[in-house]
Amino acid sequence: MRTRISRQFLELDGALRDVVDGMHRDIAEVLTVAGRLDLFDAARGLDFLVLLVERLPQGSSASEVRYALAFLIDFRLNYRGLIQHRVRRVLDKLAPDTISFPADTGPTEIRYILEELLSETLFDIETELSGTLYEPHEAVFAVAEEFRDRVLRSQGAQDEWRTIYEALRDDVWSDEFAALTEKTETFNRWIRAVEKIAAVARTDAGAGQETVI
Repeated sequence: MRTRISRQFLELDGALRDVVDGMHRDIAEVLTVAGRLDLFDAARGLDFLVLLVERLPQGSSASEVRYALAFLIDFRLNYRGLIQHRVRRVLDKLAPDTISFPADTGPTEIRYILEELLSETLFDIETELSGTLYEPHEAVFAVAEEFRDRVLRSQGAQDEWRTIYEALRDDVWSDEFAALTEKTETFNRWIRAVEKIAAVARTDAGAGQETVI
């Protein structure tokens, strides 16, 4: 009975993982959209955060941001760490060595006693876990707040972001740099054309010819 009950809660790992994945997706979206750090094709959520850490400048120039991202990436929620000890505490009442029956107890009576004990145990588990419904989201919120404090409010964070964007400027402002490059090339062609015309004018002037531009 204890094994069958505890096995049902193992499915919570997937639900808890989804909660953390949602946090990773939300933070990655802020960095890619508002932060203009959409550097990796099709990489979103946790995958994006992992790749971003790899692109950060090396050394101490981005140490606080790197630590905050690593802290975010490594965060996990699971059944064994958050809920299992509460369930096992209730399941102690089903320990085989604590349940005994009089010698003359028949199978029908034993079945009835165990069914009543099972109902009581399930009710106690529900009561025990009713206060934990919001804990996964509270844990995620705390981690997100810790991340925000470190990347926005810690000493030197603003300087680190300037260093990061300086290192990634070609990717972050690729459209702007492409437009600037095009304008620069157009300007350079115009300069070369003017210089060529001026050279022709000087040659013609040296030959005593009148040049009309």
